[in-house]
Amino acid sequence: MKTGLVLAGCLLLGIGARPVAAQTTEPPIPDLEELTGPIVVPRDTSLVFTYVEQMPRLPVGKGALVNPAPTIAQRLQQLVRLPREVQTGAVKGEVVVSFIVRPDGYIRAVQVLQPLSPACDAAARQAVAALPRLVPGYQRKVAINTSLRVSLRFAAPTYKQPDK
Repeated sequence: MKTGLVLAGCLLLGIGARPVAAQTTEPPIPDLEELTGPIVVPRDTSLVFTYVEQMPRLPVGKGALVNPAPTIAQRLQQLVRLPREVQTGAVKGEVVVSFIVRPDGYIRAVQVLQPLSPACDAAARQAVAALPRLVPGYQRKVAINTSLRVSLRFAAPTYKQPDK
């Protein structure tokens, strides 16, 4: 009986009672799209992107499964006509060109970012001009301006002697 009175007294006075922290659940963090709505790529023609979901590429022909299309850099290297100074071995190195692929697939704003010689720079510009109309870059299924940068090698061709 004494212990019952002691327990009742403790309960009334609050002795031995521990404070209980209120359990709160934080609301889940919403996604960015829930806060701002779907992200829409503006159709402003002055915006130029350097990396997009689907980068520009060469058009694919009928034999694409048998012979996949080369990359734009590979095709440019094939299109380069080596100037005489490179063929003789007087000049060798790299030319870095930059250009913009428009939403309609045509190329504009060709620039030489890293020149080598006037003849090599002109050959690099001619190779870019010889590219066909490209498949443009896409961001969220919208064709947009995309900037590309390509390095082209200029070196004298080396010929291997046949083994005897």
